[in-house]
Amino acid sequence: MAMRRLNAVRESKDPLKIVKELDAFPKIDDCYVETTARSGGVSLVMFAIIGVLIFSEIYSYTSYEVVYEYNVDQETAGELKINVDMTIAMPCAAIGADLLDTTGKLNIYHENNLKETNTVFEMDAAQKTFHELNRHKVYLREKYHSMHESIWDRGYSSDFSKYPERSQTDKTPKDACRFKGYLLSKKLSGNFHITLGKPVQMFGGGHAHLSVFGSTNTNFSHRVHHLSFGDDAGGRVNPLDGDNKITEFNHHIYQYYLKVVPTKVNTRYARADTYQFAVTERDRKLDHSAGSHGTPGIFFKYDFSPIKVYVEQKYKPFWKFLVRMCGIVGGIFACTGMVIKVFSTA
Repeated sequence: MAMRRLNAVRESKDPLKIVKELDAFPKIDDCYVETTARSGGVSLVMFAIIGVLIFSEIYSYTSYEVVYEYNVDQETAGELKINVDMTIAMPCAAIGADLLDTTGKLNIYHENNLKETNTVFEMDAAQKTFHELNRHKVYLREKYHSMHESIWDRGYSSDFSKYPERSQTDKTPKDACRFKGYLLSKKLSGNFHITLGKPVQMFGGGHAHLSVFGSTNTNFSHRVHHLSFGDDAGGRVNPLDGDNKITEFNHHIYQYYLKVVPTKVNTRYARADTYQFAVTERDRKLDHSAGSHGTPGIFFKYDFSPIKVYVEQKYKPFWKFLVRMCGIVGGIFACTGMVIKVFSTA
């Protein structure tokens, strides 16, 4: 008798039974429910829709979007690298490269890591393929601005060391000079240039280029294989990569005006403080008799933007995912009930 009384107490305190008794929704016994093929078909369709929406929501949650933010750049100290890889249609002994910033400090290439190598100006088959591919990527970026997010997303790398070297067995006479490496600069406006003669620091500031070559032999036709600022970051596209300029005049000046924008990248492909830049360019033939004065050469004049860009890949928060999942499942079930009632009364 005591055992029966104990079992009754246990049954009355069964959590599952208590929850069932607290159910506020009316329940109909199975014997009063009539199932039809039409209602079953509607249920199958609705369950299929639920599966598709749940799958798409999970895919959306696991993916991310590229977010751009802008703020004032407060990091003005320190040095940065100017990465250079370009070929000029003149021998290395005839030309020189240097960098001059607004403080008047001269950075000559042999004091840093910008190396010069005599090479052939005409590209071989592998170099032509790489050059055209690089130029095509830049063209697509400029033509279709919406691709930039995809490029950051895919992490395309602009590593210029991949430019192919010429075969060691190539016996073509070397008529050009390749500058490859980097220069160090303060975060100040400056002028990186390649012109006739080797740079020499002058007493009291300033510098000059000394040359033993005649001006009639100059030709500043050039190719920019790569030009960038700072460390490489997957997704960055440099607008001058693949640039190609050919001239038949001895006295020709090429000027590039660069607006450099500090950029902080935080993606799954890269976490770096780097720089992007926009460029406008101008070239002209020098003719003193016609009033066109200047020094023949290639000049890159750059200036820094005070605004810093933050590029980040962000995921959706988990609570939003849960809310959307509950809304999808609950909404589909509610719609299913209404559709079944419509079909059953028709």
